[in-house]
Amino acid sequence: MIRKFCTPRKVNLVFVLRDKNKCPLHKLEEQLKAGMYKIWEEMKKPEAQMNASLEDFFNIKVEALSNFEDKPEQFENEVAGLREQIISISTSGEGAAGSTPASGFRDYAKKIWDQIKENKDLDSPHYRVKPLIN
Repeated sequence: MIRKFCTPRKVNLVFVLRDKNKCPLHKLEEQLKAGMYKIWEEMKKPEAQMNASLEDFFNIKVEALSNFEDKPEQFENEVAGLREQIISISTSGEGAAGSTPASGFRDYAKKIWDQIKENKDLDSPHYRVKPLIN
């Protein structure tokens, strides 16, 4: 699977957490990244990328949005700000390589999932999602 990401341009991964609470964003980000690093280290990699880091292939960003029901106006403002960031990245060329428009995302995600299911050498570890406790 790593060969899918062997491009000169990094892939942008943006994790959007809804309904943020009192737990500081940097702690949530640390926990999320720790899980990603663990998965990365346990993945089988081609010899040429054996010592590659996650950041060699991905720009990782974590955003948190306020609770829609408790703070609807703040939520809408945060969504608008996030939208502007994503549009800015897309139009600057930073995220243009391999970009998928929203209208084509469903088919794009299905193709990726089909490749993952068919790829016998992927052998990625299985993880369960566990709730974050602050």
